[in-house]
Amino acid sequence: PLVRKIFELYAFGNSSIRIIRAKMAQDGLTNPRTARAITSSQIANILDNPFYYGKMRINKKLYPHCYPPIISEELFLQCQRIKAGKQHQQSNIVRK
Repeated sequence: PLVRKIFELYAFGNSSIRIIRAKMAQDGLTNPRTARAITSSQIANILDNPFYYGKMRINKKLYPHCYPPIISEELFLQCQRIKAGKQHQQSNIVRK
């Protein structure tokens, strides 16, 4: 449920990765290796991982996997569009 919540919060476009990280820390999402709160880079990695909608990436190619998807492909793609838009906005800021 928390991974789904990460995607849903980001898909609305008004929650930054930092805000989502803080909310997930409050909800108790931790790094299983360190037992510490999840980091912003881990949130970014989750948002980039197609595994959550039913695909695994091997050598830059996507293959279906046997586990039930946690989110829809549509939700994943919406997050990718938002991320691409934010990166575009940031690159415009740097150029100015």
